[in-house]
Amino acid sequence: MSETWQGVAFSSDRPVHAPLPVEAHQRRCSCGAEITPSTTSSSTTSAISVAHTGNGAWTGRSLLKATPCQVSDIRQLEDASLSYASLHGWEERGRIEDFLSLMRRCWRTRAYGDFWSYMLLAEGAVDLVAEPQLEVYDMAALDVIVREAGGRFSSLDGTDGPFGGNALASNGHLHDAALSFLGALADGHDPDWPATGASVSDLRAHRGTPPGEGPENQGK
Repeated sequence: MSETWQGVAFSSDRPVHAPLPVEAHQRRCSCGAEITPSTTSSSTTSAISVAHTGNGAWTGRSLLKATPCQVSDIRQLEDASLSYASLHGWEERGRIEDFLSLMRRCWRTRAYGDFWSYMLLAEGAVDLVAEPQLEVYDMAALDVIVREAGGRFSSLDGTDGPFGGNALASNGHLHDAALSFLGALADGHDPDWPATGASVSDLRAHRGTPPGEGPENQGK
């Protein structure tokens, strides 16, 4: 069986009359369990990124001048740069507090948006990318490029691949820590979370809950 996903990704969801001038054309082909080359090309940045399972990810202004992509080696959320598209989707799905807590924990957050976030991740310029709603054609090519650059690509429930309707991509080291904030893993799976003796105060500090709004104040 052969499948091909193609899509055009824009860096903004603003109305067509006021677009940001950044777009990408993505393509990924699959023959059964084997993934053939995945590509994304940006007409604005004049860059093309290519990945093939087992052969790495490459980027450049032409294939003849392409250089290898490699994700970062950042291992703590406090040192991490997080990219996303917008906050509206998280709010619509009732996950805004989870996402804001993750943002507060990270060193830097920027809304680069859409395909560009994942290309920056593959090149080591950002360390985490998360989006609450996507179609498979938005992610199919990006999944292979991120993984071949040494990163990890999953849905928000931790299932690897681009088929979950949403995405968390990382350099690999930060993935479980980010999943714990977004609800897919218990707090005990977060490498920064104390294994024993955690109190409500510890939880509030970890999640960024404002004082007076924790569980111990419910009903007061």
